Amino acid sequence: MGAVGYGGGIAGGVRAIEHLAHIAIETELVPLRNAVIPPRVASAFAADGDPTDRMTDLGMGILLDDLAWWGRTLGGARAQGELAPGVIRARAARAAAG
Repeated sequence: MGAVGYGGGIAGGVRAIEHLAHIAIETELVPLRNAVIPPRVASAFAADGDPTDRMTDLGMGILLDDLAWWGRTLGGARAQGELAPGVIRARAARAAAG
């Protein structure tokens, strides 16, 4: 899961992304370490949609590269067979133990 947060200030969306990462883990997603948080979103993009801040553009490239890598990696893992969610495996182990 990649995240992009924005707001009117310097760190818009940071806390929301931090919270969302915890939710992603609980739902067995793979949250990426890097997120994109363009500061002051009202002036963060040019008329053509390109970021005005070089670091935002760089960060988006990194985020998309990471997302593509994880997509390929997890796709290969899923091709080997699906792993049931941990909660289901724990219930089965508890039931088997009696």
